[in-house]
Amino acid sequence: MIRRCGLITALVMTTSCGSPSTTPTPTPTPTPVEAPSITCPANLALTTPTSTAVASYSAPVVTGGTQPVTAACTVASGTAVPIGSTAITCTVTDAIGRSAECRFSVVVTLRVFLKYTRFWGFGDSITAGEVSTSSFFAPKYLDPVNNYPVVLGGLLSARYAQQSLTVINQGVPGERADAGADRLRALLVAGPIPDVILFLEGSNEMLTQTTDLIATIVPTLAVDIDEARARGVRAVVLATFPPVRAGIRGSLAAPSIVPINSQVRALASQKGVILVDLYAAMVGQELALIGDDGLHPTVAGYKRIAETFMSALQSAFELPAAPSAFGRFVAR
Repeated sequence: MIRRCGLITALVMTTSCGSPSTTPTPTPTPTPVEAPSITCPANLALTTPTSTAVASYSAPVVTGGTQPVTAACTVASGTAVPIGSTAITCTVTDAIGRSAECRFSVVVTLRVFLKYTRFWGFGDSITAGEVSTSSFFAPKYLDPVNNYPVVLGGLLSARYAQQSLTVINQGVPGERADAGADRLRALLVAGPIPDVILFLEGSNEMLTQTTDLIATIVPTLAVDIDEARARGVRAVVLATFPPVRAGIRGSLAAPSIVPINSQVRALASQKGVILVDLYAAMVGQELALIGDDGLHPTVAGYKRIAETFMSALQSAFELPAAPSAFGRFVAR
């Protein structure tokens, strides 16, 4: 028995006259929240017929972290990204400042097509790729790598990677336009017929400084255009002559370049063919683009010619889908 505040009881045990004794309940230790983690979506591969594509992707998966947790990516889903590879980093941060990140990439490939796939570059030494020399007596050298048809072929193949394209160099050094007309006819009769011919011929008449010969350049080009069309060539491209500068050849051609180019532009309009104005693309940059003889382009000049033709072909013939209507599409 315990005396409890003046009362005798056998039922309640106390240590003093007061409240009953209790055992304290321990405070539970909180379970630690794991640091946040983030998992990015898989790499994304897209194709586009334009200069960009919209990168739409699933949100990254976030786990852990003390709430509130926020996540963001350097390029938001639904954003247009350019051709090539774009790296995207996604980061998660929780309420106490812990963070994690992941990365993935979006690779955009240009997918466009060209209406035509078989091309001839037809002309004289500027088409053939003759290297400029400062002497009439120096050995002639044709650059097999930097002539404009080869460079143009590389540009076309790089942009239209889904197609098999050919650009054949039909340039002959020293050829006059009338001889070129005969050669063109023979080539077209022999076949195969190209889809497109790029004409740049007549410089050698200018070098003679003979009025009667110079007067035949544009009429002969008109004959060439008619012959090409009659033989089944689908499209004709006519180029103006590049500018010239002082030199053993350029000085001879200089008086004729500007008036002949005016006639070439008029002929292109009259015949309804595609005009490529090489003169306008190169004038003012003769020291960089025209070699020591004043007539033949430098490597940079041939590249400029190729790029100017490329721009015209792209503008005239580029398509967003394969040109199956012509039966000449060959997938790579």
